[in-house]
Amino acid sequence: MGDPIQPVPPAGTQPTAAQPVLAQNVQANRPVCHCGYCRIRSLFGPIMIITVGVLFLVAQYSRYNFGELWPFLLIVAGILKVAEAMAPREGHPVS
Repeated sequence: MGDPIQPVPPAGTQPTAAQPVLAQNVQANRPVCHCGYCRIRSLFGPIMIITVGVLFLVAQYSRYNFGELWPFLLIVAGILKVAEAMAPREGHPVS
């Protein structure tokens, strides 16, 4: 089948040959990736929610309404997608 999941070593200790270098995601039984691509991808949702909140705040306290500001959602999404495409994938686990 496969190797049994080894516990992650405590912080401040070096992993030995028997311990995996990547942490294990307990819910999905997949390694947790810390490459640039996955970091940016995991921030996409929170950044979009913050952007929506900022746009509502600007609409509340300025002469612009949300109907005039919604294109900024597309701009922010595009910037994040370009950053995601340009991010290095070094250390990304092969599935």
